[in-house]
Amino acid sequence: IGHFNHALNPKNSHHMGRNSTGAWSTADALIIDLSWLMKKGYLERGRINSCTLHWGIKKKEIASIQILTVYTALEKYIRLIYFISKKEEKTNFNCRVDLVEKPSNLGKGNVLFFKCPVSGKPCRKLYKAYGSTIFKSRGAYQNRIYYPIQLEGRRSRDNERFWILSKQIETLEKARFTNTYAGKITRRAARMERLLKKQWIADERRWLPITFPHSLRKALEKGFADLAR
Repeated sequence: IGHFNHALNPKNSHHMGRNSTGAWSTADALIIDLSWLMKKGYLERGRINSCTLHWGIKKKEIASIQILTVYTALEKYIRLIYFISKKEEKTNFNCRVDLVEKPSNLGKGNVLFFKCPVSGKPCRKLYKAYGSTIFKSRGAYQNRIYYPIQLEGRRSRDNERFWILSKQIETLEKARFTNTYAGKITRRAARMERLLKKQWIADERRWLPITFPHSLRKALEKGFADLAR
């Protein structure tokens, strides 16, 4: 079904390699996203489906997995079928991951989750990282799986956060919505306010002297010292 010769997230073809500390980010891990399965129609209520999920970098496949989804009144689970090759030895895996429904926070219907095969806790994504042979939730790993932005330098991190927020704001601005409804601020308007506030903070922080490269800070300090003489 597949060959896990390298663990990468297919959404991140710009992968730069793992951090020198050995820490893994979500860009390094193989990820099975429940929302993606539902969006693509591979996981539908009352149906049994199957699909093959591929991971790749620059149009080159580096891993794949066959997924059987069962979402009926009697049973709710997915089955992951794949193999891992190490040297000349191949190990086959056929893992069942149960699905659980929990009431929505909005009070409208239920939300579907994976039941982590290790911790038993509900999650929306399953990860294969740090040499694990199985897919499990982020919280089930002893070592933390970081977001790529968390492994960058402070200036790069704040800069990246600013542009991510800018893109989210731009997308929200394109959607038509009212600021208030029945005298109350709408959820989208409230989200816009939160995004704008976070963007402003990120913009302020990315220009703080402490975020500048060491050589630039030294040059600035010397310049200010010369002016003070």
